[in-house]
Amino acid sequence: MKKLLLLLMLFSTPVMAVEPITGAFGVKLGDVWDGKAIDTWEGDSLFWHVFIPDLPHDLFDYYAVGVTPVKKLIYWIMGTKKGECEKQYQDLKKALINKYGAGEEVNEFRHLWEQGKRKLENPDEHPSFTSARMITIHCNVEEDETPNGLYIHYDDLDILDSLSDELLPDTSNL
Repeated sequence: MKKLLLLLMLFSTPVMAVEPITGAFGVKLGDVWDGKAIDTWEGDSLFWHVFIPDLPHDLFDYYAVGVTPVKKLIYWIMGTKKGECEKQYQDLKKALINKYGAGEEVNEFRHLWEQGKRKLENPDEHPSFTSARMITIHCNVEEDETPNGLYIHYDDLDILDSLSDELLPDTSNL
């Protein structure tokens, strides 16, 4: 019996461990933002803070986080670098495939990794975004509103979905 188990272990296909999507640049999705912002923007009840990360990456030179308005929960992390990006995109994609698995190629210069099931009350509202956490990388080479460059986004859609709960009136003294 021991020999059979040993043979099965030796000839089984190795299972690649996929790392969970937690964050980047020393910032974690779901943590409370208490960092120092270089600049801040507000829009649609959300805040974006430009910051200098504790763990910067050579591929990026601009970093931002999105936080909820009341609890200051981090739901979005972004890194960008403007300019030519085709080679950097391919190198980054290979490294992220090694870390998070194959993901999904959206097009030649956009790749997506998704993890977890989104906790939507009504899943039909957002049928194309059913995962809780995702990473998107893209190399913008088109002449559109977005400047050419390399972009990476880490998103926690469950935190973003909880935004309406944060905006409800406080009833603790009623």
